[in-house]
Amino acid sequence: MLTSVLLAAGLLLVNRIIANDPSLRLWSRGATLCSAGYILFVARGAVPDLFSIVVANTLLILGTGWLYLGNRQYFDLERESTWYWVMAAVGAAAIFYFT
Repeated sequence: MLTSVLLAAGLLLVNRIIANDPSLRLWSRGATLCSAGYILFVARGAVPDLFSIVVANTLLILGTGWLYLGNRQYFDLERESTWYWVMAAVGAAAIFYFT
């Protein structure tokens, strides 16, 4: 959790670089979402389970997706098939239902 929070804070502090590089913007969004999810995991017991489990897992899934998009942008890869997004949505829905 600490490294995710520090990554998000570090990426948000370098505004000049983030404004010029779209992959860093995507990474900063992903790291921010992941760190918010980890913080909700840590707060379990202090906040209701709906937030500390369900919302935290959802934020981690979204954050991982943004990090993935940042990697694709960084390596200048072509757009992938829409089936990747269908599988990601099915996986996210399954994890959301399970939690």
